[in-house]
Amino acid sequence: MLVESYNREYDDVASNKREMSAKDRKWLEIIEKGVRTIGGSYKVPLPLRDIHGPLPETRDIALRRMHSLRKKLVKDGNYAKQYSAFMTEMQQKGYAEQVTTASPGNVWYIPHFGVQHPDKPDKVRVVFDCASKVEGTSFNDLLLQGPDMMNSLLGVLVKFAGGLFAYTGDINTMFYHVQVPEHQRDYLRFFWWGKRLDEEPKEWRMAVHLFGACSSPSIANFVLKQTASDFGNEFSEGARFTVANNFYVGDCLRAEDCKDALLVNLLEVKELCKKGGFTLTKFSSPCVEVMSSIPREWYSRSTSELIDGSESHKTKALGVQGD
Repeated sequence: MLVESYNREYDDVASNKREMSAKDRKWLEIIEKGVRTIGGSYKVPLPLRDIHGPLPETRDIALRRMHSLRKKLVKDGNYAKQYSAFMTEMQQKGYAEQVTTASPGNVWYIPHFGVQHPDKPDKVRVVFDCASKVEGTSFNDLLLQGPDMMNSLLGVLVKFAGGLFAYTGDINTMFYHVQVPEHQRDYLRFFWWGKRLDEEPKEWRMAVHLFGACSSPSIANFVLKQTASDFGNEFSEGARFTVANNFYVGDCLRAEDCKDALLVNLLEVKELCKKGGFTLTKFSSPCVEVMSSIPREWYSRSTSELIDGSESHKTKALGVQGD
């Protein structure tokens, strides 16, 4: 199983990972027992702790938070537009689905809020407030966080510095590419309006793992490594190694001594990620031959702006920008 190969094959010599606790092993047991491949992506259960008795009533709190959110949306038209666009995209891509029937089991309603990146004021990312407490309990309290399955940052950077030519890429909305089983989605209910803010909020539920849930980073990294394990034999060893070892969260950093080998690796890694349901994009490289060989829509925003002449030459990896 993957837990064994993770400990044996993917551990990095630069890692300072702690030993897995009993809770970590319980998390792995739940995930490995429940993981499934469904139509080109993975379906992974929520790693729930043992729940005894009924859950707190969360509906009213979530509705009150929506009324507060409405005031902010009405006050700031651009914020409302970007927030609505994000929600519409989630619905169109199948990340969220409208609730039409009552749940026969436990239900949890999660409030949400919007976050704007300082460099991208025209874009809002919606984050689910899984830390919001109701009667002293949050949704995150119901979850096992899981072991640290990220590659060590030092190890990734050391590998990245080991070649003459390099590229970076990013998995777009990484958590949302991992599905949650249908029978658990009522733990992920939330409220949102239709086309108008003066309507009563409607009930929705997420079909994927959440930005804001404490278990999502470990689950996403588990699935990425599982993708390398399940489908790596269809590609070169270099592609399999890259997906298993050259990612830090959703950022891929790869270096090669040969331009042609770098391009081949980029294309194979993108296809291998696709096997797991992940979209690897936002590529950047100082190697002109590599960038000119891939579609423009795969470029990172900074690379596109550079080509358009709107900014000076800059490279950026793991949030660190240099000239």
